[in-house]
Amino acid sequence: MAEALQPCCEKARTHYLARVASGITSYPVIKSIPCPTCKRIIEIRVYTRPGAAGESGDPNNVG
Repeated sequence: MAEALQPCCEKARTHYLARVASGITSYPVIKSIPCPTCKRIIEIRVYTRPGAAGESGDPNNVG
């Protein structure tokens, strides 16, 4: 099971998800990015544009 993200990782993840929502037109987006503070690898998976198809836009939506 995945461990909870540290605050620095959560901030980096939120920032990257905002970039995805504002600039990506092709989905799915599946990335592994390093946290700029602790260098831990953060898994990013977004299968649809947030708010598309009546979804809540939950960044934890993994299908």
